[in-house]
Amino acid sequence: MLQECGLYETGVRASDILDIVDGYKGLGYGLSTDEELELMASISQTSGIIVDPVYSGKAVFGMVSEMKNNPNRFKGKRILFIHTGGLLGLFDNRMDSVLSKSASKVVAWKDGT
Repeated sequence: MLQECGLYETGVRASDILDIVDGYKGLGYGLSTDEELELMASISQTSGIIVDPVYSGKAVFGMVSEMKNNPNRFKGKRILFIHTGGLLGLFDNRMDSVLSKSASKVVAWKDGT
């Protein structure tokens, strides 16, 4: 893959450009804190990107936490987050309380209001 990106000849190793962060499972599988749920709702409302409370939401929570608490870990200004899907975790009502608090913040993307 590095060769396809033009990085093979530069001596760049995968470990130079890839950093896997572990340890952000929170309360456990399928269990989320209010802080995690609020971040997930905020991301969805401000960007239109939906993250779920089981996988991608916890991963993005970990990334944002690392960006705040350990900014020197990141090199450069471009950060790639790989969204792995997992939207089914949204349909079990666990986010209802968070969404009802912030329902007025939802943006109608079509007309920008």
